[in-house]
Amino acid sequence: MPYRFPEILYAVYLIFVYCSILLGTGLHFYSRLYYWDKFLHVLSAGLLAGLGYTVFNVLISKQLRQTISALLMSLFAATFGSTIGVLWEFYEFTGDSLLGLNMQHYMAKGHLLLGQAALLDTMGDLLADVLGSCLIAIIGYFCIKHNRDWLDKLMFTKK
Repeated sequence: MPYRFPEILYAVYLIFVYCSILLGTGLHFYSRLYYWDKFLHVLSAGLLAGLGYTVFNVLISKQLRQTISALLMSLFAATFGSTIGVLWEFYEFTGDSLLGLNMQHYMAKGHLLLGQAALLDTMGDLLADVLGSCLIAIIGYFCIKHNRDWLDKLMFTKK
């Protein structure tokens, strides 16, 4: 039986794709706007934290969903979003190492950066991932505490 992705997450996903591909790559926002990459990391991590709520809800029963701790669900969402961000940085490192790319910006004008300068992009990306995930987890925590039915917005629905 086919399922429909939660509408709010689908909308944020479309915004992310638009910002990343059309604006970031097509219109060169990555090179024109210094913090564009960090903005996208915050956005994607927030999206992934929302997906973390969805995954958590799929793994538990509807009855348990009504009684389980809002803090536990929010910690899972924050951890889920942040972990995917870490895996993305592993992907960038692998591409840089195996294919000679510069996704982690460890080179400037063909010269290797040294020390913290080489780590600046990666650490900033990881910080943005944690901030985006935690922001959505905090919002989710208060929404769940206020009204548990809020979780229904983050559930897969049958077509």
